[in-house]
Amino acid sequence: MENDNLFKPRTTKLIWTGILTAEFMVLTIACVLLFFAEPMADDFSRAVASKGMSVWGFVKFRYETWTGRWAAMAVTSSFSRFDFISYYFITLIGLGVAFAGSLHFFVCSMLRKRFFNPAAVVISLSIMLLYWSSIDAPGQTVYWFCGGVDYHGVAVFGFVLFGLLVRAYDANATLKSTYSLVLLPVILFLPGFHEYWAVICCTILLFFTIAAFNMKHSSRWLLAWSLVFLIGSSLLAIMAPGHKVRGDLFEHSFDVKNTIIITSHKMTEILSFWLCNVKLWAGTILLLFMPGLTSKRFGGQGTKLLWWFGLILLFLLAISIAGPTYVINKAPPRRYLNVVALLFISGWFVMIIAIRSQWEYRSTKETKVLLRPILLVAAMVWSLSLLTIDNTPNAIFDLAGKLPRYKKTLRHGMLS
Repeated sequence: MENDNLFKPRTTKLIWTGILTAEFMVLTIACVLLFFAEPMADDFSRAVASKGMSVWGFVKFRYETWTGRWAAMAVTSSFSRFDFISYYFITLIGLGVAFAGSLHFFVCSMLRKRFFNPAAVVISLSIMLLYWSSIDAPGQTVYWFCGGVDYHGVAVFGFVLFGLLVRAYDANATLKSTYSLVLLPVILFLPGFHEYWAVICCTILLFFTIAAFNMKHSSRWLLAWSLVFLIGSSLLAIMAPGHKVRGDLFEHSFDVKNTIIITSHKMTEILSFWLCNVKLWAGTILLLFMPGLTSKRFGGQGTKLLWWFGLILLFLLAISIAGPTYVINKAPPRRYLNVVALLFISGWFVMIIAIRSQWEYRSTKETKVLLRPILLVAAMVWSLSLLTIDNTPNAIFDLAGKLPRYKKTLRHGMLS
């Protein structure tokens, strides 16, 4: 990574060594937990229910009697053929690799950098660790196969979808046609993992499309057709007969007043947590001012479109909470709120990239004097807070103790 003479080469090397050492330690802890995770109720029920059925037969049965998440059911049924219960940690590793790979693809697309670019790898790793170390219940998505398939599955396809759209935005006519062909299966499968998050993606894409038409960009029709197909595939998931059968088992009051109260409370709670999160602010300062982290190929209409994207993602926080709250008349489960946190982090990341690309950092003698201590402190705070705040110290404490205590912590909140 270039240093733009902001620091002496030795100092720059020490900063990155400290950051990467801390991140590698946290990543190691997160990965070790995968080997201790155990199957939960839904894992067994889906595995048993798919026995004696083809993948198509199981998907059709669930679609008609329980849920429109046909893609999630297809993945679960496919893994059941290989007895994923006995090799649980392997399936979780696979889900983790898919999640990390899609997030990195999204980051590379936003930064206009190659897949193995060191700066892009560091940023992707940092976002992933910020997410893992800060969410309330990693055991409900990261360490639970069915939770990961349903909730991280839609995140995987969402990251790929918007990464492809950003790449198509910059591409020539020939590449646009290629991206269009790749987009179709992504758009088809995304709603099949989680119907409500598909609606959120539709809303994001709607504003993305409006922005492109407003700027008369050459990609506007590609975005428009992508939106049409995404709405169509979302309706396929939303209108599943199984939703009515499943809905009859639960009490739904559709109370507007209670929805507003719960949503306001949850929004205040989430924003208070993140806006007071020292890891978020330390990472933001590093992303804004560390030389060599972003591309200089931003600007003009591309930057405006990024602003749209980031602002709409943050705006959708309220909608993402209000929707399920209106249906179930209580706050969404923790596994759902994990994805809400991911939505916030993604929106924040895009907005910071937009800010930096619009006012691309140029080092001068005066700014160097000011930025050196700020960046040094930010790097120290980022590294230490990753290791000492939220999920990381809890995981270290459990791994250092007896296994039963650790297993109890891992499953904390699974039924909430």
